[in-house]
Amino acid sequence: MSAQMIEGIEEYHTAFARSVVDSMPAGWVSVTVESFFFGGCTEAEAEYIDAQGRAVGVQIPDDFDDLMFELREKFRSLGKRVWGRSLYRLDASGEFNLK
Repeated sequence: MSAQMIEGIEEYHTAFARSVVDSMPAGWVSVTVESFFFGGCTEAEAEYIDAQGRAVGVQIPDDFDDLMFELREKFRSLGKRVWGRSLYRLDASGEFNLK
């Protein structure tokens, strides 16, 4: 069963995006976040592109990690496989892409 069949998953993705955007410094152009969860672990890495076109590593906000943990537990409670991977790309203009 795919993640799209999990009720409320869109709200998690929106909250993930909001968490990252709210933590960006002034002058950011876009940010990419790769996240995954499996077993008892959640991980995420991110970098943003600044106005000069440079890629800069960025710390993932604590609430992003908390949301990943909640989503992993939601998968578990529904009897789904407890793993997942997402690639988020957000632009300062408001464009949002999730894979």
